[in-house]
Amino acid sequence: MEGRISTKAQRIKKLRERAFDDNGSEVYMKYSKVEEKCNCYVSGFLASHPNDNHPLIINPENEYGSKRFVCTFIRPTIVPYPELHDCQKCAEFVARFVDYEPLAADEFPTVIASPAQTLSWAVGDCFEMSILLVSLLRGANFDAYVVAGLAPMWIRQQDQTHMQCNLKERSSGDSSYPCIEISINDENFQQKIASVEGSLKNSLGLHSWVLVKPSTTHNLSHTGAFFVETSTGVIYPVDESPYNQLYCVWNDDNYWVNVNDESEKNHFDLENRERWVAIFPGVGSNSSATAGIICAPPCSWVNIFEIPKDKFQRRYPSGTRSICLDRAKIELFGSGVDIQGLQARVIFYEDVEKTILHECTEIFEPNRRMDYMTRRVRAPEKMEFEEFFSLKNRFAIKAVAENAGVQRGVTFYSKTRADGLRQRVEELGLFTESFEHRSDSLSRRQIFLASSTGEKKHRNTECLDLGTFLGTAEVTQINDYFRPPNDKASFDSCVASRLFKLNDGNIITTFGCENEVLQRVEVSNSSNDELRLLQKKAIKEVESIKKEMNEIQQILYSQQASKNLAFPTQEEVIVQPYVQNEKDHARNGDDVVDYLAPYLMQVDSKMPLSKEEAKLVRDACLRGYKERLIERGNIMQARLDMARRELLAFQETHQAKRGRTLQEKEAYENFCSDQTFKMKVLERRIILHEQNAIAKFKALESKLNSDDRLKSLH
Repeated sequence: MEGRISTKAQRIKKLRERAFDDNGSEVYMKYSKVEEKCNCYVSGFLASHPNDNHPLIINPENEYGSKRFVCTFIRPTIVPYPELHDCQKCAEFVARFVDYEPLAADEFPTVIASPAQTLSWAVGDCFEMSILLVSLLRGANFDAYVVAGLAPMWIRQQDQTHMQCNLKERSSGDSSYPCIEISINDENFQQKIASVEGSLKNSLGLHSWVLVKPSTTHNLSHTGAFFVETSTGVIYPVDESPYNQLYCVWNDDNYWVNVNDESEKNHFDLENRERWVAIFPGVGSNSSATAGIICAPPCSWVNIFEIPKDKFQRRYPSGTRSICLDRAKIELFGSGVDIQGLQARVIFYEDVEKTILHECTEIFEPNRRMDYMTRRVRAPEKMEFEEFFSLKNRFAIKAVAENAGVQRGVTFYSKTRADGLRQRVEELGLFTESFEHRSDSLSRRQIFLASSTGEKKHRNTECLDLGTFLGTAEVTQINDYFRPPNDKASFDSCVASRLFKLNDGNIITTFGCENEVLQRVEVSNSSNDELRLLQKKAIKEVESIKKEMNEIQQILYSQQASKNLAFPTQEEVIVQPYVQNEKDHARNGDDVVDYLAPYLMQVDSKMPLSKEEAKLVRDACLRGYKERLIERGNIMQARLDMARRELLAFQETHQAKRGRTLQEKEAYENFCSDQTFKMKVLERRIILHEQNAIAKFKALESKLNSDDRLKSLH
């Protein structure tokens, strides 16, 4: 169980049992002369600088049983993912990608796995996760250090009940996407700190975390140095951190020992000899006194490691990850794991024990769902739910909100609609529509309904189809409200509202309504041709919009009832093109095609065929199939060559042009991305075609040998 039990001993045992069969592990087991010299120097340093205040970690074993200086475990690595060049996001990635395990005992570990092995296992203790995080941060030019010291029990057990979850909106063009933000709940955090200070020292234990100092290469959101808890990815300012005492800090440049007995944790002037002693004092120094002394630790023995793209997108070893916070729980899903395109589920509770559900928010991967839904919010106790969509959906829906049995509302991206409809709210007996950017200045419309059996009770009323399960209703009145004009001179003659009372056939028009004071009211009947046309136009618009609402509702329900709502990822498209093609062929009945028919027509004799005729037919069939396979491969290769030429020509044209605008740069990046993806698909298809061509040819040859029409060959 993560955060409770250590399985390192079993993993190390299995790894070392097959170490001799692995040629790549040789560099992990052999010393270089520089490392041997460094070990002798470090041993001499420790003998001349005894430290009785606290223990130190100097030469732990790596995963293959070879003792190495702890600084050489850090391998600064640059990864091709801009997201991991941000300290906060990089810390969150390590905390969620690697399953945290506690130390086997309350002492420095005798074995520490390399960052490459930690990534491969996706399991590690606090020291291994800190070394991995520092390797990534140092590769991104952060001034980062591994720290060893004392931490309370709740830190070592990944207790995050002092953290709170907030959902914020992140805008992207006209659409907005939800963003999960985890922050410290000050009240709960201070209670935990007070409980540690008031308890026995036995609640403190050995732990490792990361220190990041401010640098000129990065604009950090924190003004000073801060700590990163690698098991959770939480950032603590140094002055407000839960850690109790620091023993030592190190990175790939040096190793510093804290020689001060005080438990102060906010003094990181590593040049201060009263607090810190460096094993390699010559690092960064031009003093001649350091001549003949090793000035820096040897280079890291760790192989260059990388994070494969599929693992980076999946994010979590098992595909999912759960985080328990204060009155909240977050469930995270890797890309492509959930068939509904779910990216995260955030559950809020009313109580600390998490027994009374308050609200559940589901966040979906952008542009991964066929209905382009980005978020769904449900409140079961209130029987309410909301669904939010991006601008790319078919009907330009922005949000759908429903209070079961009370109200249902649909909000649109009004700029994309010809009728300017912004929102439609349906209540019992009343529909309300809001408009924007209309040339006729219509801003709001109310439609009053009465129950109906499908037949009109009055001559002027109209029946409206409410949907599959709701039947029909009778429209009794339509109220149209208009925006006031910008020109106050024409205010008196401007129509403020128009009420169509279909029951009695009257039309009430209000002019110049300002500050809720009626200026002029006219009452007419539907015999007025002009007003009658306006009435028919309003009824027609109401029917058209309601018909569209019914269609939207049916499509959304059918899409959400589907088992698989997510589009395939690029990797799925590349890896499985031929699987889908085979299914299509089987569905279209290609398997029943007579592959001998064209060649039997070339033989004049009747059945049964002679041996020479059968041989002629078989050879012609195999030769024709071979030519088709070669032709198919040539077509795919020609398309690949053309895509490469197009990309090269576009790049040369773009590089030759100076003063490019932002739009041109974005168009260039989009074209290169699309063309690269197209080339990858073609390359993968060519490889699969070459792999399958021989097998297909042999399969046809086997079919011909077993065909009864060619039995004279045997």
